[in-house]
Amino acid sequence: MLIKNVIEDIKKTMNYSISYKKAWHARAKAIKMVFGDWDESYRQLPKFMHALQTSNPGTIVTWKHRYTGHTTIMPVFHFVFWSFKPVIDGFRYCRPVITIDGIFLYGKYTGALLVATIVTANGKILPLAFAVVDRESLESWSFFIQNIKEHIVMDRQGVTLISDRAESILAAMRRHWLNPSLQFVGYHRHCLRHVCSNFNTHFKNKELKQLLWKAGSADQRRKCNGYLDQIQEINQEAINWVHKMNPEDWALAYDGGYRWGVLTSNDAECFNSVLKGARNLPISAMVEFTFRQLVKYFDEMGAQAETDVRNEFQYPREMQRTMEEGIARGNTFKLISYDRPRRVFEVQTSFRRGRDCNRQIVRMNQPTCSCGKYEIRHYPCSHMLAVMSECGDNPFQYVDPIFRLPVYMKVWETKFNPIPHQVYWDDPQWNLLPNEVRLR
Repeated sequence: MLIKNVIEDIKKTMNYSISYKKAWHARAKAIKMVFGDWDESYRQLPKFMHALQTSNPGTIVTWKHRYTGHTTIMPVFHFVFWSFKPVIDGFRYCRPVITIDGIFLYGKYTGALLVATIVTANGKILPLAFAVVDRESLESWSFFIQNIKEHIVMDRQGVTLISDRAESILAAMRRHWLNPSLQFVGYHRHCLRHVCSNFNTHFKNKELKQLLWKAGSADQRRKCNGYLDQIQEINQEAINWVHKMNPEDWALAYDGGYRWGVLTSNDAECFNSVLKGARNLPISAMVEFTFRQLVKYFDEMGAQAETDVRNEFQYPREMQRTMEEGIARGNTFKLISYDRPRRVFEVQTSFRRGRDCNRQIVRMNQPTCSCGKYEIRHYPCSHMLAVMSECGDNPFQYVDPIFRLPVYMKVWETKFNPIPHQVYWDDPQWNLLPNEVRLR
């Protein structure tokens, strides 16, 4: 419950007004009754994490501690990173794009929860990794990104991270993701929503902000440049601000397909909204909450995927719908063959009397379409589907394997195991103190 709702509830049921402070302390006591003491929760965290890893082998937990002047025996909590084995395995069969974001924690001890998410072939958000840190900084983002690379991405090359443009994140990227000495090929892209928000902070013009969004989300460079020209006509300073960024970092049309169509870090933020209630919980309860959410998610999504198999889909249901809609649209287009054996066609998509129609050039021997969507999304656009229909080709072979149902099924293949009752937990033989500088 929000504090304001606690105050309203007491007013309604008791006809008595309480202060914000009293409501906050009352809620804190209720949380303690249900989820345990805040300090005890820190002491229990190593034991819970050990039980989690024992029951789910392959689950990653890494720590970073501090030792204060008055304690050289018991470590003081600094950072902890965790990622569950089923999700680590499932990532191998998802788009190579990770979005990252951070949210503030509340309760007796403040701090930040860093979250990494991915998008499945079915368009669903899948939380990939978490970290509790003291604050968002170069040190904490470096810890998070380095653990993602080492324990989740591992030897998979060409993975793209999408984030906001915070200097601490950019510096951590340069050090641990984009550094040529790492013998690792990774990419970084800016969240388009944050780019537009930063832009609007400078120029406070909704029309310019909308034009920048249209430029960044356009599939074709011609369209992107057209919107940028409009910005220049309105405000030369604004276009100068835009040109200080590399277009590949924020504009879909210049991306080269490394975003896989993902424009923003909203995926991480959407899951953060699911975690909103957990931000007030003691730390062990919050970690357990992430575990329970993913157990439920894997059960539901795995069952849905099995239903898609029984329905004899070729793709996960959202992709199946996308392909069917694309085929239906393609059937309304007019095709002109230039080289049928090599599948080179002009596709006319609109027919307006007295005006030139819209045209796209499809070359299935490469394969490419002048609309640019195939390179960006990694599955055929409606223009390509129209050519395939005309030539009797099966679209399946042109869809990236990640979007095919047999591959998608592998995302949910590794199962979670239940954690036994805490009386059966092994003792890891070490305790943990909360970071005292974070005490409210």
